[in-house]
Amino acid sequence: MLMYGENSSAYTTWSNGTAGDETFSVIGGASFQASEKLALNAELQWVDGNAFNDDWSLSVNANYDVVPGLTVTPEITYYDDGVDGAFGGTLRFQRSF
Repeated sequence: MLMYGENSSAYTTWSNGTAGDETFSVIGGASFQASEKLALNAELQWVDGNAFNDDWSLSVNANYDVVPGLTVTPEITYYDDGVDGAFGGTLRFQRSF
């Protein structure tokens, strides 16, 4: 996926730089069905840094169907703004009826 926007626009909430800058981002992802119950997913994003360092992030998760209608998804994300990096994570439980 490609994203483009002017930072002064309310639609460009992922912008960096000043209000007059234009921001460009590229996102790619992949999914692998490891078994009948387990899917592995990854997504990589790069954002043009304008006058700053480029930002990028990597997210990986695993969707595991515990029983029909109950999926557990642990996810880890690494974000780097060119100066500092940070890890984050979530654990999602989804029940479908």
